[in-house]
Amino acid sequence: MMMIAVVALASSCRKENIQPEATTVTQIVNVDLATNARYTYDIAYHGNANDVVISKQATNYLISKTNVLSADRIQFEYQPAQNYTGTDEIQITQNSAEHHKGQGTCGNGSSHGNKIVYIFKVHVSSTSRISKIICPAF
Repeated sequence: MMMIAVVALASSCRKENIQPEATTVTQIVNVDLATNARYTYDIAYHGNANDVVISKQATNYLISKTNVLSADRIQFEYQPAQNYTGTDEIQITQNSAEHHKGQGTCGNGSSHGNKIVYIFKVHVSSTSRISKIICPAF
């Protein structure tokens, strides 16, 4: 009888520790930029600033970096190479983990990560006007 109770308790703990799958949201940001102009984009985050990284760097840039502005805001900054005209692409990945305390008798915590990927498609020309279009893809 005692053996059945132990088996039932162990199987109920396994059910409680099922972790939901991580989700990824992709946001495309189209940027029209004048030659030698600077562009910034604010990214809200919760947690560690190291969870926001440039995962694909631009190829034709003078400046392409992230700056921590506050405890919940990072700014992406981009400026094309001197007198450059053409296209560039930068990808920024924001990882965030949510932590949930276990329920019931097991007490183990579980975590799952969510990810936002920002893809900046920059078009630089001598006649561009600055604009932002955000198109979330699920």
